[in-house]
Amino acid sequence: MTSKPDYDPNSPKEPISESIKQEWESLPDDELQKAWFDMWRNPAVNDIYEPGSTFKLLTTAIALEENKASLNSTYYCDGFVRQIPGENIKCWRYYRPHGQQTLSEAIQNSCNDALAQMGLDIGKDLFYKYLKSFGLEEKSGVMLNGEALGLVKEPANMKDVDVVTQAFGQGVAITPIQLATAVSAISNGGDLMEPRIVKQLIDEEGNIKKDFEPVVRRKVISEETSKIMLSIMKDSAESGTKQAYRAGCRIGGKSGTAQKVIDGRYVDGKFISSFIGTAPVDAPRAVVLVLVDEPDRSIGYYGSIVAGPVAADLLENILKYYDVEPVYTEEELGKVEAQTVEVPDLLGLTIAEATDKLIRSNLVSNIDIEVEADRVVKAQFPKAGEKVTKNSMVTLILN
Repeated sequence: MTSKPDYDPNSPKEPISESIKQEWESLPDDELQKAWFDMWRNPAVNDIYEPGSTFKLLTTAIALEENKASLNSTYYCDGFVRQIPGENIKCWRYYRPHGQQTLSEAIQNSCNDALAQMGLDIGKDLFYKYLKSFGLEEKSGVMLNGEALGLVKEPANMKDVDVVTQAFGQGVAITPIQLATAVSAISNGGDLMEPRIVKQLIDEEGNIKKDFEPVVRRKVISEETSKIMLSIMKDSAESGTKQAYRAGCRIGGKSGTAQKVIDGRYVDGKFISSFIGTAPVDAPRAVVLVLVDEPDRSIGYYGSIVAGPVAADLLENILKYYDVEPVYTEEELGKVEAQTVEVPDLLGLTIAEATDKLIRSNLVSNIDIEVEADRVVKAQFPKAGEKVTKNSMVTLILN
């Protein structure tokens, strides 16, 4: 769990940049104290936000669990939600509607029209029951202070238009830790877990003084629904959010691009872009949620573009850390092999000879300063014979 900008815990009252330092110099004591508290906030736990399209995973899981949808379900998108008279609710791609689509395709397309129908099929009472079950009206139990509660309308205060907008992630506000916990339940077979920050307390001799065992709060969905959701999430990451695809990693997930709410109003041009993903979908080990608050619009602001690649990089490295072997399709394997080269033996060669050999092998060395041409390689990493991707760097240790 991390957020940026951050601060130095050893000097928690020191500003994180020179510009902020100058700004703080003129602040009265009460405003300076408020600035400290703002800097110390942990938005993953302390702040609520509208999740946007990432929330569609919860709606879909509820519809599947209650037999209001199946993989054989189809939805027609003409660009507008026409089931609510008097309301002008559009699909994000109203100018080029998605047309007829399966359930999985609707999630890949992030189609508001399809999700609106799904929400109406579920109904406000069931919807509310499951959102409560997913933990969106209670604290997650994480061992951190200041956890916020989600804001979900009760059935008595919900109209059909609220059900529709909620179904595609508007009109509901939750914390990032709540969404990550809910999607973990969708990914792990249906168990809503209590998130842990600490696994064990160990003394300086290595003795375990306390274990914090996993806590299952409740069963939310069935194993069968979880498996279907994982296949839908895989299709969504590979065909919808292509930027979150990584060969061999079997990543599943959903992007979101939500207009930002400030003081109860949507603000034009300000977004929270996000992606939530799980991997590997055939035996999930991790869920990652990445949010970017007010991304630079000149670069792009869609969650798929801004947050998707970050989440995919994190998941790829987490799987390596867990020693989860990549599983390639035949097509992926062919591409990987085409980009793979064998590291040559460089020991005993001069830097000039070694550099020449690396260039011929489509590899580069770490030596980027001027050295004598007769310096000799005494060690290398990776070792000779290892397979690496083309243009990888080989570290050379010279005599």
